[in-house]
Amino acid sequence: MILDYNYHKQKHQLSISYVTENGGKAILKYPVGRFKSYVEDPNGPFANWNGKRCTPRYTDRPGWTEFKTFIEELSDTDKKLLLGKHNPRLYTFDIEVEVDPKEF
Repeated sequence: MILDYNYHKQKHQLSISYVTENGGKAILKYPVGRFKSYVEDPNGPFANWNGKRCTPRYTDRPGWTEFKTFIEELSDTDKKLLLGKHNPRLYTFDIEVEVDPKEF
């Protein structure tokens, strides 16, 4: 299960945190300069979700769809790690704090 992802543009590095089989957390890092995206093009070789033609393009400003495309093109081993259905061993603490409104 993916917890979060972050793309560092200057380092050209995508970091993806996920839940491991034993419920812990781990991070996979990938060197990525550009992400595959798609743009509508009447002469494009592919059809998108609404039947319009599109062509691939590349961007260094990935959004959610570019991230999903990147995940789909990973090796089966990495996809299995990231998309596994594992229960996390995460803990939450609730700390009650009294605040004096005069201090604000």
